Amino acid sequence: MCLVGYSLGSVSVDQVAFLQAVPASVLVEVSAGRVDLNLLAREELANRGYDQNGVWVGFRVAADLLASESAQSRVGSREPTVQGGG
Repeated sequence: MCLVGYSLGSVSVDQVAFLQAVPASVLVEVSAGRVDLNLLAREELANRGYDQNGVWVGFRVAADLLASESAQSRVGSREPTVQGGG
């Protein structure tokens, strides 16, 4: 995997290697901004009971934090869309 000019921060290249298995059609939608991977990651963290910083807060608190964050981010911005079905 070649990541020219891109910093992964504290994440290793091996940890993002899963992207190689993502269908090109999904990558196209993501790169065009039609799928918000940041939102999907926050939703997945909440589904696992974690806050946005990866701290275990429990399922209910994580869901409440996500709902609060989502309500704030909708003010003045458009909702991300996920197109296609699989």
